[in-house]
Amino acid sequence: MFGIAHVIYTSAFGLRPFNLYAGGSCVLLGLFSHWLLGSSLNGIMYYLIVAYICLITFMLWRAIARIQLFDQLWTWTKLCSCFGAVCFVISDLLLALDRFRAPFSYSHQLIMVSYYTAQLLIALSVVDSKLDWTVNYRVIQETDLFKLAEEVRLLKKQVRQRKREEMRRSSSRECLASAASSSSSSSSSSSSSQSQSS
Repeated sequence: MFGIAHVIYTSAFGLRPFNLYAGGSCVLLGLFSHWLLGSSLNGIMYYLIVAYICLITFMLWRAIARIQLFDQLWTWTKLCSCFGAVCFVISDLLLALDRFRAPFSYSHQLIMVSYYTAQLLIALSVVDSKLDWTVNYRVIQETDLFKLAEEVRLLKKQVRQRKREEMRRSSSRECLASAASSSSSSSSSSSSSQSQSS
């Protein structure tokens, strides 16, 4: 059930921007979680937990990747989704440690507080603000301009290729014409020499 929720969260967060650094950090977190829990798992539960780790780290990556601090393309709703995903990972990691490694004090309280905090923050992230619309519109405009510039570059490249082909064809036609004229002149000179000799 939680796996389906993470798939839905991931689709809501989107797959752009890519943010390779955030993805690498989440992969390291997933490997660390596997190192913590792998020795305590057996049978089918091992594969289920590994699949769940992949799902939740992927969801965390997409939530973090939405925030672009240096480009000022972030809003409080995106921050809510990011911190909500972090709290979700903390809650599930605490739950897994308590269930599969060793029970610890106040585990239930810590798990539930981090879980409900995650749900609250992710729920707040869907409350779109006017600034979100402005940022999204700016991103769309920049993306469209980039696509337009790429299309113009490709068109210029095609025009240059066509000009080169036309120049090659014209030069080949000129060569053929010069060759034909030289052959005709040589044949006329030979015929005139023959007429003079006769």
